[in-house]
Amino acid sequence: MSESYVSNIDVDEIRDGFLVSARRKSIWNKEIEIMLEFDRICKKHNIQWFTYAGTTLGAIRHEGFIPWDDDIDVVLLRPDYEKFKEVVQNELKEGYFFQSIYTDEQIFTFSKLMDERTSAVDLTKKKDTHQGIFIDIFPLDIVASWNKDDDDENLQNLLTASDELLATIVLPNGLVEEINVKGYKPVIGINNVVALLKMTVRERCYNYEKYLLQHYSATDNIGFHGLYANNHYPTRKKNWYRNVVMMPFENIQVPVPNGYEDDMNINFGPNWRKKIKGRSLHNGILLNPDIPYTKLQSIIQKYIDEKTSILGIHRQDRINALLDGISPLTLDEKYKLEVPKDWVNLIKKADGSNKKVVLFHNNIAGLLCREDEMLEKYKYILKSFKDKRDDICLLWWPSPLIEAALKATAPDLWKKYDDLVSKFCSEGWGIYDTSLDLEKAVTLCNEYYGDDSNMVPLLRKYKILRILMNYNGNISVSLFSA
Repeated sequence: MSESYVSNIDVDEIRDGFLVSARRKSIWNKEIEIMLEFDRICKKHNIQWFTYAGTTLGAIRHEGFIPWDDDIDVVLLRPDYEKFKEVVQNELKEGYFFQSIYTDEQIFTFSKLMDERTSAVDLTKKKDTHQGIFIDIFPLDIVASWNKDDDDENLQNLLTASDELLATIVLPNGLVEEINVKGYKPVIGINNVVALLKMTVRERCYNYEKYLLQHYSATDNIGFHGLYANNHYPTRKKNWYRNVVMMPFENIQVPVPNGYEDDMNINFGPNWRKKIKGRSLHNGILLNPDIPYTKLQSIIQKYIDEKTSILGIHRQDRINALLDGISPLTLDEKYKLEVPKDWVNLIKKADGSNKKVVLFHNNIAGLLCREDEMLEKYKYILKSFKDKRDDICLLWWPSPLIEAALKATAPDLWKKYDDLVSKFCSEGWGIYDTSLDLEKAVTLCNEYYGDDSNMVPLLRKYKILRILMNYNGNISVSLFSA
């Protein structure tokens, strides 16, 4: 059994008004384990690292994780980042993987250290990529001043060149268009752009990082350059990262940059000490500290295969067919679909007219991010629609992945969710549709309320009113209008 770095790890608790579940704590604990493996390697090779962004904020303001967050960010100055890349592969203990553009089929300008015995599955990513629970490792590079006019011409050209090198990695087509269509003259020269684009993405990234390392001493302004293309993200100063201040983080100590006050001010604004509930940047990723991601992917794929085989056609094919021009049906035509009789009875009013049908869709992201808080939101939503059941029929069409994902990653949360669904079904005032027949759900509805999803383009195409669900506001009054 692994060591516990989070107090009362097996107990749900309220932190700053937010329910932190035991499941969330177990994920936090695994992330701290990974951070300690990172720290071990850095200490062995005399590499100084710092907490970064929300992890620094958590250490200062909460003495640990921000309760509603679920990730760890660390940062290295570019020279130390390159040194870490050189030594990490030979130092990692069994079960860990260093993910970068050089080790995996991913295009990014930072890296991750992950535990491959765990799961952090993003269903939008290729299955052959590594998807264990991870910490993010960012390099700090030279960047422009807050006011770019403060930088002399030589520095501006140097920084523009670094932007162009980055563009060959992340926006190659955009760079080519700027040159060919808009007449942009790259600082690095047309010939170098052509030569770079003939290289592999990994070779381009090598040249980009080599350039940033060579010019690291050009200015005292630093930041995560990978986010700077076409934008201006917070500019930091090198002297803010000259030393560390050790601070408590859950049950360990972490190195916070000595200039953390300035760092937090420019990153989160002057009121950063005020606790304002936010959302995780890893919203919707399926996290499980006890199951390898390959096993979780297999569980989910098996579930998808079983469900879609019932339809005889892949769900995405049905979505594409709708997008290709199937017209929305009239009310009479809707009933020519194979609509169950009990559905018709719920949609029809006593006088024979039709109720407004509101399609309610929820996905896995909100549940995994906000857990019990989201369940309370669902209860509020259901009560609101139940009170209007004489005029509105709620058609609840959940994400088909909820059952498989929650059973595999959060069984306790699944039981609570399943109890809520069972109560809704037993009350008999609305429709709970698990058929996966998206055509039927879309064509039956008059309005939509729920999470953003891949059905939203269909609703937009058919000019069906769409109200996207927020996590703290009331239901729009338009849904309850005649």
